[in-house]
Amino acid sequence: MSQIKNYKDKTYWRSLDEKMGSDDIKSFLIKEFPEGTVELAETMTRKKFLTLMGASMAMAGLVGCRKPVQKLIPYVDAPEDVIPGIPNYYSTTIPIGLNAYGAIVESHVGRPTHIEGNKDHPQSKGSVNSFMQASILDLYDPDRLKEPLLLNQISNLKELSKSIKSIDKDKGKTAFITKTINSPSTIELINKLKESFTGSEWVSFDLDSKENQISGLKELTGKEIVPFYRFDKANVILSIESDFLSADQTSIHNQKTFSKSRRVKTNSDSMNRLYCIESNLTSTGMMADHRFKINPNLVHNFLAELNNELIKLGLYNLQSIDITNSSFDDKYKKVIKVLASDLIKNKSKSVITIGDYLPDHAHSLVYILNQELGNNNNTIKYASVQESLKPELKSTLKLIDKINNKEIDNLFILDMDFVHLFSHMLKDQLSNLVSNIYYLGTHKDLTSDQSTWSIPISHYLESWGDARSIDGTLSIIQPLIRPLYNSISINEFLSIMLGESKTDYKILKDSKIWKSKNKSDFNKVIHDGLLKTSALSNVINVKKINIKSHKQIFSQINQNLTKNTPKEFTARFSLSSQVYDGRYMNNFWLREAPDAVSKISWENVALISIQTAKDNNLSNSDVVEISVMNNGNISSIEAPIWILPGLPDNTVILEVGYGRIMEREVDRTYIDEGVLGYNALNIKKPGSYFSSIKLTKTGRKHPVACVQDHHGLDIEGLAGDEVEKRLPEIIRESTIEEYKKDDDFVDYYDKKWHIPKKNEDIPSMYPTHDYSKGHQWGMSIDLNVCSGCNACAIACQSENNIPVVGKEQVMAGREMSWVRMDRYFKGDAENPEFALQPVSCLHCENAPCEQVCPVAATVHDENGLNGMAYNRCIGTRYCANNCPYKVRRFNFYNYTVDTPDVVQMAANPDVTVRFRGVMEKCTYCVQRIHAAEIKAKLEDRELTDSDINVACQSACAMDAVKFGDINNPESEVSKAKALSHDYSLLKMLNTKPRTTYLAKFRNPHPDLVVADKSKHNHDHGHDSHGHH
Repeated sequence: MSQIKNYKDKTYWRSLDEKMGSDDIKSFLIKEFPEGTVELAETMTRKKFLTLMGASMAMAGLVGCRKPVQKLIPYVDAPEDVIPGIPNYYSTTIPIGLNAYGAIVESHVGRPTHIEGNKDHPQSKGSVNSFMQASILDLYDPDRLKEPLLLNQISNLKELSKSIKSIDKDKGKTAFITKTINSPSTIELINKLKESFTGSEWVSFDLDSKENQISGLKELTGKEIVPFYRFDKANVILSIESDFLSADQTSIHNQKTFSKSRRVKTNSDSMNRLYCIESNLTSTGMMADHRFKINPNLVHNFLAELNNELIKLGLYNLQSIDITNSSFDDKYKKVIKVLASDLIKNKSKSVITIGDYLPDHAHSLVYILNQELGNNNNTIKYASVQESLKPELKSTLKLIDKINNKEIDNLFILDMDFVHLFSHMLKDQLSNLVSNIYYLGTHKDLTSDQSTWSIPISHYLESWGDARSIDGTLSIIQPLIRPLYNSISINEFLSIMLGESKTDYKILKDSKIWKSKNKSDFNKVIHDGLLKTSALSNVINVKKINIKSHKQIFSQINQNLTKNTPKEFTARFSLSSQVYDGRYMNNFWLREAPDAVSKISWENVALISIQTAKDNNLSNSDVVEISVMNNGNISSIEAPIWILPGLPDNTVILEVGYGRIMEREVDRTYIDEGVLGYNALNIKKPGSYFSSIKLTKTGRKHPVACVQDHHGLDIEGLAGDEVEKRLPEIIRESTIEEYKKDDDFVDYYDKKWHIPKKNEDIPSMYPTHDYSKGHQWGMSIDLNVCSGCNACAIACQSENNIPVVGKEQVMAGREMSWVRMDRYFKGDAENPEFALQPVSCLHCENAPCEQVCPVAATVHDENGLNGMAYNRCIGTRYCANNCPYKVRRFNFYNYTVDTPDVVQMAANPDVTVRFRGVMEKCTYCVQRIHAAEIKAKLEDRELTDSDINVACQSACAMDAVKFGDINNPESEVSKAKALSHDYSLLKMLNTKPRTTYLAKFRNPHPDLVVADKSKHNHDHGHDSHGHH
């Protein structure tokens, strides 16, 4: 790390390798043909070449271009509502944790292919997150458990039923463990089972749990409630260890409301101010106007100091917390003072949100602070979750103790990999501790391997069911396809246990809620995707509590204060943004999509700060042993190090969810099934999100696939200084106050190059085309509300059949995603600001790629689209070399050569599957444009702007993407492009891109801006604005 010099400069940079000018990044940039792309040996002689070519021509004469013979069987009686080539759309529901999201699923001839949000559902509002979007790939997972297994041998459900009937239900040695359940019909069955299995134990567990939050709020209100934020009504937001934009179970609702008060159209608009206090670098933190890193064991100290500062400013009902010695320096104390003042100034128009995993007394204190600030019932509503089956850690630990003491004879594990989660807490193998284990799961994993019975669970797209969202909205889970394998839903499994053996549809119809609905009402719910009268039915107002009756909350905070600044290493655990809690471990769309923050693909790493790496002589890819003392025993894992700016010193960020082992039936050439990452749960203490650890360097290296330096806009050369100067032109930003004084700031960069404001005024050596007639498609992306969540990239992958290439190919820079999410740091490497920018093909009117293609495989159409004729492409890659935005992707190999048949079912039939040697890129979802044109023509009407939603646009919960007809002045995209802060990437090249950007704004507190400027001017001679 000694190479880092002057790393507190206020300049833009994409990664530490780029900032240090490492030899690896230089080597990566200058290699036009990376190793392994040419399959002919370098020692190829003329004789060998002619021999091979002669043989190739002979083979071509024999087989020509014929495809393998396939027999097609037509319908005998075609379904009335299924027309080949025309998709059908059905509503369904996706349950995740305590929440449930409404979805609209596209189906081609009975085959689900794409998921979008239900606009009428309060929790999806027309959008999806990356997990929801990618969940369709789990349906077609070739490694799913396919048949019921008895002692790992194929059996059947009849034998399962016999086995369950033989259990002594009154013996009291039966236990059940499930995930969070928010289905009324499932809970109804569970209640029946509790009566049938007297003395049995029912336990719920989730890694993503709101148990502490519910417990903390119940202590004050007596109700099981969770906050329901209305960020659109807040001027000031304080986020304490809370990634509410990405990792929360209500993230889509949060994104929708947050972006409303973040969007800027004119210089008279205002926007909210976001403060983030966090020990991990999150998507929410990267959006913050002020982000401050903190060691996780100092969060209580921060809450105490904030509490005391608010008392000084007039919130006298709060109880003072005695702080003997402050753990913060003068700079941090000033931050707390300014923050407290800003909250007081915006009483009833602010929000304090805190991470779910913090202790219950921390949630209690934050509730009290929000009450005294007037936020409760204004910017924060509360939702009752009393009717759901919620996680309870204490009961889970009690069950594990009973298992270890061999007090459980029959263990039913419903849809969770129990051994992956708890093997480090078991005294022996689970099969040696419990006589009969019944596992309802997705894969042949560690739990299946030790189970007596393993029963495949149906995907939600194969099942009937229901769900209740956090806000109370009731909705139906509707199947889109018959079960692909011999699987059953959780309701059907519970029905077998009750001796009823009903179908999940009959179970749903017979349940209390839906039994009372007549046929037309029930069908309307299925059609709409929700019971509209139930929307927001659980959202309630709360009564003001008497703080004096809850003095113990302040005492508990005091007892948890850290007296001295910790010097040992601290592990801070977080859920994975790629595999969540492990359930998406076999979802290769998610695995290959780089983490939104670290940009790591395929596995998890141990993230540390620059200073920590420097102090301990660590560098990227170094393997370290991380150990912890637990009940007198040492537990340890090994993980590769990755250095990330903006992290607190002596803190190691570990992602849970990875390391889940499962048996795979299919081995694919370009997918590295053996890449598992590490299981951080092996050293995690139950109920705590951080713990003290020992870190030891092993001396080994582990290759890590990080995409941040791939396909950069500076890849055409290594003129580092000039590139660094140009980056402010790529990410154009201002503060909201500066924008009010000067709304033409985005034009200053273009004026430097003497570029006219209007594209048509820029002289060109090429003849101009008249784009003033007909529909002309364009896009606008608002950088001020993009959170880098990857939903657009996964939606694009699903819609456009983009292949997965595997870790090895990603490391070679050959990932195929059409949407590149660029992450930029700005300034001080220890405390940087952040900027995010999604980049795909910009559909330039003067497209440099078109001018160099020797076979006209990339051409412009009359609507302004830069199109690709895949069957014409011969793979010269001249277009990619000539593209200044580096958005074209080349199929170095036939990545789909051995795609299993079942995975091919996920492909969109409206989009060509590309072959080796073909270039591809964003098409503006041309298939959707043509489908809308055909539909409008058949309906004898004009095509309207609202007829077309491209995949990235429909997925984005922040509504950052606008797409439509730029010739229509009333279209959303035209209005966006007309704003004063709209700009084009690299406008000086005169490419005239159809995709343009709206500049990023920050809303820093004036007092903190002054403090920053004085500090940087004095210490470093660089101007600074808006960050500590």
